[in-house]
Amino acid sequence: MKHSWWHRCLSHIRQAPDLAGLHTLCCSICRQLKIDHFLVLGGQLTNPAEAGLSALSGLPDDWWSLLCRPERFQRDPTLKHALQSHLPLFWDDLPQSLEDEGRDFIADAGTHGLVAGLTIPVHGPAGLFGVLTLANGSDHPQPEKSLQQALPRACLVAGYLVDGLLRCSDEQAQPPATVPLTGREKDCLLWTAKGKTSWEISSILHIGERTVIYHLNNVLRKLGAANRQQAVARACALGLLTPEFSLDRAVSAPVDTGER
Repeated sequence: MKHSWWHRCLSHIRQAPDLAGLHTLCCSICRQLKIDHFLVLGGQLTNPAEAGLSALSGLPDDWWSLLCRPERFQRDPTLKHALQSHLPLFWDDLPQSLEDEGRDFIADAGTHGLVAGLTIPVHGPAGLFGVLTLANGSDHPQPEKSLQQALPRACLVAGYLVDGLLRCSDEQAQPPATVPLTGREKDCLLWTAKGKTSWEISSILHIGERTVIYHLNNVLRKLGAANRQQAVARACALGLLTPEFSLDRAVSAPVDTGER
């Protein structure tokens, strides 16, 4: 492994000015490692029942919007593994205790074009927790082999990427002025991220269904999104919407780490 690559990565991560810059850097690292997609999660688990995670997604929009739903996120077997282990995990090598959920997870990932993945846990002081996930699509010529080859370098940069994510998330307190969503548009988008239909959102917010559709169409236009799932993904990436990643149920499930 060339030290120049390692030092360049660390320097760029530390100098990333914001989440958009860090996202561009992650895309560049993935290209160098010959990886299609990435996801970086990070947060403090001092109180797991109320914990939230910041996220930087380079996953397909439809798959990411599905993972953003709290009930789905809490059942993610790769996250459950990461919460209980320091060991990297290839998706096709889930521990026996997570086989049932793992099969469903891998099958769903496959329907969204992902055929191989690698999840690297990050644990630090004062309850710091994070994850670097790398994944390849069905068009990748060597989806499994490239992940195996990327593992050493990915393990080296994982902690720094999580640290960079948390730093940029803290600094980016306000949403970009270039995408001014109204309060009602944000409300509709938030409930969309939770999997609610237009009719359900209208009942929750006590407004007409047509009004909900009107607000969501405005969101699509402002974000340049083709559909609601893509709008949710882009809003999360821009910091306009923070997914409510509750870990209270995820941490309750024991994971077999192979240790006896």
